[in-house]
Amino acid sequence: MISFPFQPASFPTLAQANDSGSVFIWSLLLIVFLVLMFGGISFFRKWMTRNDEESASPAGFTLGDLRRLHDEGQLSDEEFEKARTQMIAATQRAAARAAEAAKLAIQERGAAAGSTDVDAIRRRAQLYREQQAGNKPIPPASLEGGDAAQPPPPPVQG
Repeated sequence: MISFPFQPASFPTLAQANDSGSVFIWSLLLIVFLVLMFGGISFFRKWMTRNDEESASPAGFTLGDLRRLHDEGQLSDEEFEKARTQMIAATQRAAARAAEAAKLAIQERGAAAGSTDVDAIRRRAQLYREQQAGNKPIPPASLEGGDAAQPPPPPVQG
């Protein structure tokens, strides 16, 4: 037979305890623990959602926000027009900067490739017209980029 260092019968289980007060105390502690855990998890979820909403909202005012403030009477007509003018000017400056950056990126890409997209399209169109006229077949390498040192062909009339 197996011998245990302690006798399992010497440790009364909760169901065998004659003291109903200890059962009540442990049950109460379990309920309090569960309520606290639920509250903590709920608070954490709200905190996480609040941070996501704050980061998703744009910084500053939108034109709709200005209109709402003006409609509520918090901005006078003069203040509204001044803020609207400044906002539109800032938006136009940002759009101009973005357009300039895109233009520079296209130029850099064209310089790196040796030609622009327009040059490649013109070259393909010229080769297609020559093939249709029966002058020569289109080599596959010409369709993928062709010779970058060659200037674009002049527009064909007719």
